[in-house]
Amino acid sequence: MVRIGSCFMAAVVTAGVLFTNQASAEDRERCRRVTARTSSDLQLDGCTSPVGLCTIGTVTGDRWLNGSFNFIAPAVGPSAGLPASVEPATTLSYGGDFTVFGAHGSITYRVIGVYDTVLQLFTEIDRIVSGTGMFSRASGSIYINGVGLDGGLHLEGNVTGEVCIDR
Repeated sequence: MVRIGSCFMAAVVTAGVLFTNQASAEDRERCRRVTARTSSDLQLDGCTSPVGLCTIGTVTGDRWLNGSFNFIAPAVGPSAGLPASVEPATTLSYGGDFTVFGAHGSITYRVIGVYDTVLQLFTEIDRIVSGTGMFSRASGSIYINGVGLDGGLHLEGNVTGEVCIDR
């Protein structure tokens, strides 16, 4: 009886290990780290932002995120939202929606960021709020940091983060 019990336990443990490894592989496929680059220009014509801050551009370097995008900011604040005694008024905080349109569908992120207009540097956190196609029930966030060129009319950024899809 002891021998049958230990064989049974060994089979249960083996099945548990195999099942756990399979679930981990599925989780890794469902969620993946993304790394990409952005290149964008200030959209001067047709911008629908009440504060005049819209960009259009491309994301490259990641099979899930490659595509075109637009960003529309409904609000901008001076001094990164802090008192001018702490941060100069030339450092702007901004928020809005960043939507990437790619071969697998679209992803819309809610953005909160900071842009130093003197140093021409920006950084932002983008959280997924909606999507279509493969991204219809996506979750996750990305971090973008970069530099403004041509007086801030052109922006180049690095993207890192994680995107999860519901398969």
